[in-house]
Amino acid sequence: MQMKDLETTLRLSVTQIADKDSEGKERLVIEVLEDCNLFDYMVLDTTYDNDNSVSNLLRHCYLFPNHEVKKGEAVLLYSTKGKNYKGQFCNSKRTYHAFYWGLDKSIWNNEKDKALLLKIANRIETSV
Repeated sequence: MQMKDLETTLRLSVTQIADKDSEGKERLVIEVLEDCNLFDYMVLDTTYDNDNSVSNLLRHCYLFPNHEVKKGEAVLLYSTKGKNYKGQFCNSKRTYHAFYWGLDKSIWNNEKDKALLLKIANRIETSV
């Protein structure tokens, strides 16, 4: 497969880290820009170096499950443990999809912490 054959456009955008450092509430708010499957995406918790470039210090990684989302919906990624579900915001009736990272504590607790959203070109899972 040639690089030009790969769909490289991000169809999601991280818009907010809500309730930073608040155990149980802390979450990423991700807007769905185009219909897509979350299986193609992952989120990393990273910091930035002194020159504001992304550091190689990756502390946590979340791989989204096989789950279809539609343009205009939201994805909420909570840092804590919980059960994934689909709901609607009370004030707008807009659909959201809530996912849980399964961590024991909040992770967005430093101003230099950054959420890095990546689209995976090829994902192969192999048992070793």
